[in-house]
Amino acid sequence: MKTLTISVAAYNAEKTLKKCLDSMVSVKCINDIEIIVVNDGSKDSTSEIAHNYAEKYPQSVVAFDKENGGHGSTINTSVIKATGKYFKIVDSDDWVETENLDRLVEMLRTDDVDLVVNSYFEADLNGNHTKTIKVSDYPFEENKTYSFEDIALDFTKAHMHKMTFKTELVRQMGPVIDEHCFYVDVEYVGFLLAKVNTVKFLYFPVYDYLLGYEEQSASNKSMISRRAQHKKVVNRMMEFYKSNKDESNRSEFLRRYVASFVGRQYKIYILMTENDGEGKKEFLDFDKTVYPCFLKSPGIRRELLPVVKIIKFHKGLFFCPVAKMVQIFLR
Repeated sequence: MKTLTISVAAYNAEKTLKKCLDSMVSVKCINDIEIIVVNDGSKDSTSEIAHNYAEKYPQSVVAFDKENGGHGSTINTSVIKATGKYFKIVDSDDWVETENLDRLVEMLRTDDVDLVVNSYFEADLNGNHTKTIKVSDYPFEENKTYSFEDIALDFTKAHMHKMTFKTELVRQMGPVIDEHCFYVDVEYVGFLLAKVNTVKFLYFPVYDYLLGYEEQSASNKSMISRRAQHKKVVNRMMEFYKSNKDESNRSEFLRRYVASFVGRQYKIYILMTENDGEGKKEFLDFDKTVYPCFLKSPGIRRELLPVVKIIKFHKGLFFCPVAKMVQIFLR
């Protein structure tokens, strides 16, 4: 059994895939990792690149071609095929810190926690890939095993980039991530954190997350154009919270986690004031589906709540002027 399976979702990734894979196959522990490259119906040379790496590193790289199904489908595919003890996702336009990946694998060989959380880098495309380290300020001791229930209320910023889960948990989750949909990392992380019992923190960065290009799914432009997909994910997560609600700290964590994406959905509509009332209508329609408990959660951005309350109270009468006043704080 390999120690770590890395799932790489690749769609029309000929410009970035080599950098991504080179950062992984250069590790000293190459024989102890499994890299599953899932070509998601690309129309460029992504498949050829992936298969070239599989031929060059047959002991570690697996190339798989499938019809286009979105990021969720690549996760579902990798979950079925993964053989490693641990499981990590790396997008094909991102990469890893090679030496630190070696350090992570070395630790994973002898550990048995459900989740390992690392720091990661945000690399700014517009700043010549200037790196900023993230998630290094958790109030937890490094390399100490914690019960997730004990730390759940202090566990914030639950980003996929910093997480390595035990494959057994991922397999128990099954191929349930929504397909043909963006923003499904929200489902992946949320479903798994509902199962995690033990967690360990390592404050060296492994993942390099590239930011700064307009087509990126997290950009305001992309989120506005794909807002229906984000809403689909948010609605699913609200139902997931409802079906898993109890009096535990984990349940409260999940409420805050989902609330942050509820807030992001409101934000999308508030950024749409130029769309001739479309943002207002969708805001009010979405608001009807939101459970009140999420609006009382610290998971929603503090400056967003008064805006939501004003718009709700006046039934959208002052939507455009109010939205334009706060847009500068939300971008």
